[in-house]
Amino acid sequence: MSGVFPAPRRMTRRLGTVVLAGQAPVLFLAALGAWALVRVGDPSLAARYFWVGLGLTVACVLAAGLVRTRAGIAFGWLVQLATLACALVLRPMIVVALIFGGLWMVALVQGRKMDDLSERYAERAGPAHPDDEAPTQ
Repeated sequence: MSGVFPAPRRMTRRLGTVVLAGQAPVLFLAALGAWALVRVGDPSLAARYFWVGLGLTVACVLAAGLVRTRAGIAFGWLVQLATLACALVLRPMIVVALIFGGLWMVALVQGRKMDDLSERYAERAGPAHPDDEAPTQ
């Protein structure tokens, strides 16, 4: 599992959290939109759509909090797949799923690259202050 979902480092965590935190309000507004569109014809179905959308919003917030772990990355992918599945009911959700799914992928790929570059830079630069060096005897 470590190859597919490596332990996220600093920038990967930050970028992933930003994507999921930005996705949560969009999902909430989509839940409200689905509820408003369907409530005229079938109020019980409208309530179900709202609660499912609200649950997905909460899952998105939880994934944003857990993104510092491998399980959080996997949970973030599940949120992206669930967002895509919402397009079966509310067609415009395909656009939301494609945008945030793409951002999620970019956050993971570019975050890893940024973390690698930062580590290489830190290795080349050495200690920041002379006091940081270990004393030699």
